Amino acid sequence: MLNIKRFNEQDYQDYFDVVDYVNANYEVTNGDYYTFEFKDVERVLYKYEDIYTVFYYDKNRDIVDYNMFSYSPEEKLATVALENGVLYFKSNGEILEDKTGIIHSIVLLSTGKGNMGNVLYTQYNPHTDVNAIQFYEHHYMNTNERQFIYEMRLKSPVKVVFRKHARSRKDKAYTPFNSKIYARVDHGDNKESPMCSIALIKEYGLVNFLNNGPYNLIKGRDFSRYYRILRFNSKGELIYLPIVGNQYKQEDINQMLIKGGFRTDVPKELLTVYNRGNEELTYFLDLAQELEELEISEEKADEDVKSYKM
Repeated sequence: MLNIKRFNEQDYQDYFDVVDYVNANYEVTNGDYYTFEFKDVERVLYKYEDIYTVFYYDKNRDIVDYNMFSYSPEEKLATVALENGVLYFKSNGEILEDKTGIIHSIVLLSTGKGNMGNVLYTQYNPHTDVNAIQFYEHHYMNTNERQFIYEMRLKSPVKVVFRKHARSRKDKAYTPFNSKIYARVDHGDNKESPMCSIALIKEYGLVNFLNNGPYNLIKGRDFSRYYRILRFNSKGELIYLPIVGNQYKQEDINQMLIKGGFRTDVPKELLTVYNRGNEELTYFLDLAQELEELEISEEKADEDVKSYKM
């Protein structure tokens, strides 16, 4: 609880600098003033319709900074402007819209296999109506609480999906028929497999492969390549054609992302907010919703007084 309270007469005197600032810099000055507590520190909020301004003080009770955000009661959505874009806060997650218009979101989900999970980093390009989703392996604990996503796990995606007409399609499933799906195959985990041999021949040539063999060519290092997926079988296993299909390095996948106007890495602002690393931003939604409850209770109290007088 943020302990929000509407200004009383004494507050107008104690926080006259906020009132003076609003009167001098805002076109609309007939909004409402409140105090609230965040981490045991009192702050001041000025609200006009759906625009909120939070004022920060130092130990001398001087204004040192302020932040603005908007809130839509109908959508339960708080919007905060950042240097690199706009953050949208909803109860079920956050969305970042960068200055180019690309929309970013991130979530950690269980794979249904023990404590294994996948981080889904989704980007949407409204200019081309294309989604790009990068899947990263990540551990997952069966809990209802939001789990921390480690940046070190977001280096090499296990799968990348490009989907055209992302907003207009009625079918929601991502299949090879409506999407381009590229999956990573870690050949170094099974050096004696035919798939690994084919991949090494395509990478280094037949003569080099025959002279050195898979163990010498890989030499204990990771040897992973991406392939365009044709379909998944009934067990969820990948079906691809390593012989006739193209073989891609991660750099090639990154170039596909860049060509589509997408990022190859997760924005730090989005990851920090998801991990609740910046509480100065993440509490705005709570502030707006708690204030909404206060205003509803005040309106009900006014109606009770009116009905009593009648």
